[in-house]
Amino acid sequence: MSSLPHHKIRIPYARPLLLLCAIVFCIGFASPLLAAPPLPVLQKKDAVVSIIVKDRNQHAVKTVSGTVIDRDGLVATTCSAVISWLTETRSSFRVLTAEGNDMPVLDVLGCNRANNTAILRIPAEGLPMAAPAQKSASASSLWLAGRDGSNSRILPLPTKPQKKTKKKTKKQQRDSVQVVTTFPERLTGGAVLNDRGELVGIGTNSSSGAGTVVPWETIREQRDLYKKQARKNRMIDALLQGTPRQEVQMDPAPVIAAQKRADTEPANPAAWIELARACDAAHLPERAIAAWKRAAQLDPGSYEAALGLGIASYHAGRYREAISAYENALRLKPDSLSIQVKIGAAWLIMGEFRQAIEVLKKAVEIDPRSASAHFNLGVAHYLNGDKSSAMIEYLRLSPLDPALAQNLFDLMN
Repeated sequence: MSSLPHHKIRIPYARPLLLLCAIVFCIGFASPLLAAPPLPVLQKKDAVVSIIVKDRNQHAVKTVSGTVIDRDGLVATTCSAVISWLTETRSSFRVLTAEGNDMPVLDVLGCNRANNTAILRIPAEGLPMAAPAQKSASASSLWLAGRDGSNSRILPLPTKPQKKTKKKTKKQQRDSVQVVTTFPERLTGGAVLNDRGELVGIGTNSSSGAGTVVPWETIREQRDLYKKQARKNRMIDALLQGTPRQEVQMDPAPVIAAQKRADTEPANPAAWIELARACDAAHLPERAIAAWKRAAQLDPGSYEAALGLGIASYHAGRYREAISAYENALRLKPDSLSIQVKIGAAWLIMGEFRQAIEVLKKAVEIDPRSASAHFNLGVAHYLNGDKSSAMIEYLRLSPLDPALAQNLFDLMN
């Protein structure tokens, strides 16, 4: 019996259709990118804001996200957004909340370039905030909640598999967690949440472009540091008041000996300088000032006498006299950095911030690497109401003296 002939049935576009089905099948089962966010994550989308930097023509030059870390107006975002604002002349720095409220940024309370995070303060209270996670970030899937203008966006974050190691130290637990993707720029600064909708950290891109999760513990430490308002008040009060030294009783023997020499050698400036030093050491500012003045009168070209008179007058709270003496010393040594800084500090204490800025700018020109000059100039800008210029001095001060830079940020809090 003869076999029936076999006929091939040809279906148009069969291979492309099969290939498409295979791709859809693989994506549906193998990729997390199509997964829907859990309900607890969706409920926290209002805890993120949009942060927009606009140029002088009100055109947006940078848009990122921000995460509410304190209900009373503290928002975490990227340091790159702050730098973009500082480098744009006459730019605006504003925050758009989930409810559509457009608010200005009042203060930049922190800018950590190492992990690309910053903390901002806006004029708001009672903002929605995600509760901090109680467990490690690796305990569940992670989600990045950001805001692109008025639109909220939530993306799943596939993290790199972690090798099993011994128990981590506290510092290692605060280290950033790297993920396998680069975050869209508009979503950087957004909240990284676990499946329970708890805040795990802040999503940023590193300098190499890698997506990282800065842990909540790190952000919290920065927030708590900048909320220490009492420290700021103490620093400003001490700076502005400049409490004069009080006369105290000490062993007068060195003063008596120096006074005898000045009495026997009244025309010798060295004798009066010796007496002035003895009075300074004994915390007798008024007698020290009188001795320094006599030494300067006898030898108008004495840099030591002019400088000593300035320092003694400053300690006695006689700041205008101190500036006058410092200026005399500056005429003798025009390139003296320390005197420029001292004059600037005296103007600061007197509340003459513009004069302080003018003098301290000259100090920075003399030595661009002077940490004290940058610090005092930053303080002068801040107290003069120019927080942008104060932030620039912070950025310049950071590589020179990180501890002093931190003090400047504490002052600006």
